[in-house]
Amino acid sequence: MGAKVVDIVRDVLAQVYRPGEACIYDLIEDARDAIEKAEEHTSASHEPEVAITQHTIPDLGPEPPWTLAPPITEKKSIFLARAAPVTSPAQAKAYVTHLLSTDKKAARATHNMTAWRIKGPIDTSYQDCDDDGETAAGGRMLHLMQLMDVWDVMVVVTRWYGGVQLGPDRFRIINSAAREVLILGGWAKEREGRDGEKKKGKK
Repeated sequence: MGAKVVDIVRDVLAQVYRPGEACIYDLIEDARDAIEKAEEHTSASHEPEVAITQHTIPDLGPEPPWTLAPPITEKKSIFLARAAPVTSPAQAKAYVTHLLSTDKKAARATHNMTAWRIKGPIDTSYQDCDDDGETAAGGRMLHLMQLMDVWDVMVVVTRWYGGVQLGPDRFRIINSAAREVLILGGWAKEREGRDGEKKKGKK
């Protein structure tokens, strides 16, 4: 910058010098302004360009009206079932997306198994399920919903693995949690038969 200052002062002197006139004050003031401008330009040219990235937050829609069943703990694994009314497959998928996007614990879970049954217009119906890595679990949940004859509802059973394998018992627990939340939400009900045994019936 030293050589640059000399050049600036020389240029300013050439502009303000008038033979026979005192120009030292003008030289100092004009040279100071010119040096400050030169420093600002140099600093700006060396500043790294900062790329501003706008993160678009997807519109997840309103919070799904989940009904939650009490969690079931078995050998350190935790199972939590939730259910919500749905009217279309798109809505069911959106509810799953909302859950995994807003609930960090659910997003970090080992499995989020889902199943839904929906009655459409003109005698159409939709049924689907997702094991989420727990082979056949979603299909078993869907079969349970068929046996209970429940419609226009989706069920999500979340499992946090506790480090101890449960074997086939895990499917019993998953379906037990799903059954419980469907009853709690009013999509199905328990009733006693003649022998006093509780049976599951549709809403």
